[in-house]
Amino acid sequence: MLGSSTGGAQVAAALGLPFAFASHFAPDQLDQAIALYRSRFNAQAPTAQVSQPHVMAGINVLAAPTTAEAKFLFTTAQLMAVRIRTGQPGLLDEPVKDLAAVLPDQLLPLAQGQASVRAVGTPDDVVEHLDGFVAVHDVDELIVTTYTHDPLMRRRSYELLADAWVPTETTGARAS
Repeated sequence: MLGSSTGGAQVAAALGLPFAFASHFAPDQLDQAIALYRSRFNAQAPTAQVSQPHVMAGINVLAAPTTAEAKFLFTTAQLMAVRIRTGQPGLLDEPVKDLAAVLPDQLLPLAQGQASVRAVGTPDDVVEHLDGFVAVHDVDELIVTTYTHDPLMRRRSYELLADAWVPTETTGARAS
């Protein structure tokens, strides 16, 4: 079950379902929702699909050959976040060199927020961040999202990540 609040965690726990938290766009309750889900998990529910808690969490990713290029391409996702939070959804914007040049000062924090649920940089940087995210939140799987204006850049980001990130026995996590 996918949820973005503690309410979703309670339902998944009561029904004995795997729980996926949409932390890639709603990170504020991530730790609370995971703890609630694990503490209330009911493996005996008639609807149970797993015998123990199974947690997935979303994270925004953008891998590129250089950190500068990754940060540049990621501005599309930052502009999308501002659009969503200000009630102005639309097509994905082209990346920009300077967010401050296209956004009013009061909206810059919306674009620059949620750093804990993003991994942006070279493939090695992204892998390091993902491994840390898995360790901190003790998740079983990751839901990796990438937003770019150019679909080829999104695909390249996924390919770079796939080539660089080999899950280990200690993390056990797998990108979804």
